[in-house]
Amino acid sequence: KVEEVFDKYIFNKPTSTEPREPWATALHNDFWVNNIMINNEINKPPKVIILDLQTCIYGSAVSDLLFFIGTSVQMSVLENNIDELIKLYYIELMENLKFLNADTTLFPYSSYMEELKLEGPQEFVHLLFFVLIAYAEKETVEDTNASGFQPGDHIRRLYTNIGEKHKKKFRLVAE
Repeated sequence: KVEEVFDKYIFNKPTSTEPREPWATALHNDFWVNNIMINNEINKPPKVIILDLQTCIYGSAVSDLLFFIGTSVQMSVLENNIDELIKLYYIELMENLKFLNADTTLFPYSSYMEELKLEGPQEFVHLLFFVLIAYAEKETVEDTNASGFQPGDHIRRLYTNIGEKHKKKFRLVAE
């Protein structure tokens, strides 16, 4: 599955998917655990601060979810609970939309699952690029501004040098 995504989305270099209504919204686009601060005080609602907003884009509401799951959720949790996490996100999203008096009939669960399938491969490439760079040995990362830099070749080289733990996570998220 990982090789299929490489071939289809990196080496054939498609343009990014266009945001689809009603799932289009503002995205953080770098939403992982290191960009979230939570202050939990006893008997008070948690205070949450989201950092690093310079990469915000307009895109699919599921993109930040997929990126967060791939970068910030422990492997054991993913192996045992990925479907439940995806469903919980949908339930919480619907509750928040109801609180805001939004029309939740525009967002059926079947449409949400379809959006995940449509957006998943592109977000997988985003996740892959991030994790490969973030966890690579410094000497294996090429200068992306260098003349002749080929992103697909670079990603394939990085992928061959990462550990089995990360490869397993990529395979799980890709499914």
